[in-house]
Amino acid sequence: MLRDVTLHCETGTVVALLGPSGRGKETILPIVSGFLRPTSGKVVRKGRDITDWNPTKIARAGVCHIPEGRGIFPSLTLRDNLHLFAPKGKVDEAIERATPSFPILGKGSSRPREG
Repeated sequence: MLRDVTLHCETGTVVALLGPSGRGKETILPIVSGFLRPTSGKVVRKGRDITDWNPTKIARAGVCHIPEGRGIFPSLTLRDNLHLFAPKGKVDEAIERATPSFPILGKGSSRPREG
């Protein structure tokens, strides 16, 4: 159970949620992205309560929950995975924004495709 959690993320930033096992990381992220409902409190994005929104609507509003390794499609390249999570028509912009953190994106595919 999580209590008294406030997580504030500035537009255009990346936030890492770190901590020991059993401290709520695996609970808070699905709540923020709409896959779990909080028993109390609310999720707010840009001043708007999105607590009751479904995951699709939340994703379209720009909230992206990328699961750890086993939740990403391992047969796809890093670029392909990013393409799946980028807003429609914003793939090039997403790749450009991600390249400083993942320089391999600037070199094309992150790994060869398997037949």
